[in-house]
Amino acid sequence: LAPNSKAGFKPWSTTLVRCEPRAEGCGRSAAQRRPSRYQPSTWNYDFILSITRATS
Repeated sequence: LAPNSKAGFKPWSTTLVRCEPRAEGCGRSAAQRRPSRYQPSTWNYDFILSITRATS
């Protein structure tokens, strides 16, 4: 996972938890709006979807 330029390096768990509060369904929206922050986007997008479904 690429370092988060806003807050320095964060583990994937922390990054998913503290995504932008303005984003509805933050994990999914963040992956679609800023794919560069989630590399590789393929496994991470699918992973985020599983997290989003589990927490919804």
